Amino acid sequence: MIYQSNKMVYAPVMEVLKGNVNEVLICRNALSEQRSYYTLLVIHDHGIVKRLFSAIEQSKHGYACCVEIFQQGDVYCAVFPYVKERRMQSFYMPAQVSLETCGKICENLILSCMLSKLPYPLLYLVLEQEQLHLLKDDNVELGCTIDLSELDEEIGEKECVRQCAVVLRELLKARKDKENTAYQLFNRRWDYESFGSLYRDMRLVKRTMKRHKRLTRLRMIFQSRLEGMSKLLRVICVGMIALALLSLLSRAMWGEIPFLRVFVNHFKAIGTESLTG
Repeated sequence: MIYQSNKMVYAPVMEVLKGNVNEVLICRNALSEQRSYYTLLVIHDHGIVKRLFSAIEQSKHGYACCVEIFQQGDVYCAVFPYVKERRMQSFYMPAQVSLETCGKICENLILSCMLSKLPYPLLYLVLEQEQLHLLKDDNVELGCTIDLSELDEEIGEKECVRQCAVVLRELLKARKDKENTAYQLFNRRWDYESFGSLYRDMRLVKRTMKRHKRLTRLRMIFQSRLEGMSKLLRVICVGMIALALLSLLSRAMWGEIPFLRVFVNHFKAIGTESLTG
């Protein structure tokens, strides 16, 4: 089925969700030669439509949160920018990245939430339904492939920031060693009221992560130097033991230590004068 507004004609390419109150389709603009893709939410439930309009009108960005909203027949269509599928659950491998990289991804997630134009009720659903996409440069994009059945227009920043803290805790959970102060913090604290306070805490623990990284690097350098020195000492000890054994063997066989003659005979004469006669 084609969906047409005053601006564009949306031709579905793929259906990614079919819920009780809405469908989510990936569409392209049939009027453009370029392959421009969009995320199209087709909403059948009029009660959800009212909640959506209420949430958008209460937000500071208003209708700038989406490309457009239009009605076609008995359904309403909300169009959002398309985000290429690169789900955090599939591409985030905490065991294969450094603790510092984990911190960077967490910080980028908070920034994406802070900079998002989505109304808080929609942002909450994005976080709750884990529509988070991890880019190759460790940035995070928020997708709108969401089920609107639990949309609550009363949700504000406080609920969103606490849900974000839950996501951060899960991202850091696999690295909950003694150096992971971020996990310890987000596992303990649940009283965030704003993304600003969450971001400040993340920046603070990220600096701690960097200090731990430098200390770890220094420990590794010291350990490598220590290993080198211990190898040298082992070589010296082996040489001294060999020399001692050679001395004992020489004394047993010849009654003297031959290589000491170099030092003894050297002082028997000075020039043409003999010191022994």
